[in-house]
Amino acid sequence: MKIIEFNRLRLLPTPRYLVVVLITLFLFNFHSSYADEPLVKIGVSGRPFFQYVDRQGQFTGLDIELSKLIFNHAEINVQYLSYPWPRIVHLVKSGKLDVALSAADSDERREYAYFSGQTFRLGHTKMYTLSSNASKFKDISSLSQLKGIQTRLAVLRGASYSTEYDKLLNEPWFARNLVILDSPSRTLESLIKGRVDAFIGSEYDIQVWASEMGVVKELSSMFFLMSDKEAETHIMYSKASVPEQWVEKVDKSIAELKRSGIYEKTIQEFIESY
Repeated sequence: MKIIEFNRLRLLPTPRYLVVVLITLFLFNFHSSYADEPLVKIGVSGRPFFQYVDRQGQFTGLDIELSKLIFNHAEINVQYLSYPWPRIVHLVKSGKLDVALSAADSDERREYAYFSGQTFRLGHTKMYTLSSNASKFKDISSLSQLKGIQTRLAVLRGASYSTEYDKLLNEPWFARNLVILDSPSRTLESLIKGRVDAFIGSEYDIQVWASEMGVVKELSSMFFLMSDKEAETHIMYSKASVPEQWVEKVDKSIAELKRSGIYEKTIQEFIESY
């Protein structure tokens, strides 16, 4: 009987053992609850000013700041992962990435993605050429007017620059003139090296790259590809991995942040500090 009682006593937790058990249970419950919270994996495409990894290895840029503001307000955890833009689109389509920032809405993409109802930011694009070659395009104000003009036009693989651009991709004459590249910065490099006659790019991206390369004076912008309405970009969510209610939750957060003035203030402060 005593032996049984002794064995029972040995099974009873000592105060130190009890503390360890309680800490373990606390940590388990903490991590379990954290794991149950929403988490989205966001692709970062490497665009100066908007979204990139800085020299300290930190994700930064206007898109990063806006996404942190939005998802923090929506109480959704985020993880940033760096990939080229074409790869991001592919991974969102397959569900291996949850989110792409500042994406153009299109019927093709809606087959595999949800889009935020709220505008993320404006994403104006322009056609650029060398100043020494600008006279060739002096009367051109739209992509469709390039028909009949021999033009090597550099574009980014998988990009949707405008409704007009998307439609022209089905035109043989337009498709023949395209030089498709995988890196946005290579479009400017190709122009400077004479490998193309013109390219399409984001006005903010090009300002930064042209300044860094010291070719601001050599570059000439031709025309905007879209109106402000068409320049609206959105958060793109993978249908394969993101519940639609998360999209609605984030939209509510964006709307509240815009009503409060915090959203526009964040954009202006970033522009002024860049």
